[in-house]
Order: sequence, then C-alpha cells, then structure tokens
Amino acid sequence: MANDVKLKKNPAAVALGRLGGLKGGPALAAKMTPAQRKAAARKAALARWSKKSKKP
Repeated sequence: MANDVKLKKNPAAVALGRLGGLKGGPALAAKMTPAQRKAAARKAALARWSKKSKKP
C-alpha cells in the first residue's frame, strides 16, 4: 500500500539542500592541503574504476 502513495518533496527544502551542497564541495576543498586533495581524488577514481560492469 505504500507504493500507492506518491511522496512529493518540499521544494523549499530541496532548494535549501541544494544551496548547502553547492557550497560544501568547494569549502571542503579549500580547507584541504594539496596532498589531501590528491589522496581524495585518487580514492574517488579508484572507487569509480573498480566497479564491476554489468555486461550481459
């Protein structure tokens, strides 16, 4: 029965969350040292490339 009810997001909450998200990445990067940024980028790249593809 939960599938019958379609939940809608509050547009004001979505906009507020988006504003915080847009500020968060650059603010976090500004606080990191170049070595920390490099390590984070390497970790993210490895996570992306290590995923197994869903080939039939």
